[in-house]
Amino acid sequence: QRGITAENVAAFTQLVELKERMDAKGAEREFAAAFVGLQGETSKVVATRKVAEKADGSFRYKFAAYEDIMAMVQPLLTRHGFSVAFDTQVGDTRLVSICTLLHKGGHARQNSFAVRYTKPPGSSDAQGDMSTKSYAKRGALCDALNISIDHDDDARNEGTGETITPDQAREFRRRVAE
Repeated sequence: QRGITAENVAAFTQLVELKERMDAKGAEREFAAAFVGLQGETSKVVATRKVAEKADGSFRYKFAAYEDIMAMVQPLLTRHGFSVAFDTQVGDTRLVSICTLLHKGGHARQNSFAVRYTKPPGSSDAQGDMSTKSYAKRGALCDALNISIDHDDDARNEGTGETITPDQAREFRRRVAE
């Protein structure tokens, strides 16, 4: 009867904001409960892909490819109402992959993983770019889902797990100082 006033518009706005906060909190709780269920079914991923580059035919290291990790987790993600999406940020020295873990209830969480640009021996620049992107995506995905990789020695010294030599340590220090 009094018509629309500033007071009842403000009250209505506050009620809408309260409803939105309550919905967001409910979606966050639903996400957390589903994530607990997902974690209960997620197992360790075994690194099986070999990179053979040594002259004697032995392999340099093993790693778990992004495709292998996704093949393991995709059914679990779907069962628990999750999906993942990726964005990429390109910098001068690093590429950042951003994994967004989205739940059907509307809550999302993001994890970023940055890697330096690299090019595996014998590969083209384009192959190096894709290798860097894949490395960043699997790092972001594993961080988002708390997945551990069993025997992923991709970042180790020649895949042997041995300590570096004093000469290698000096070279690393020199490169860091540059």
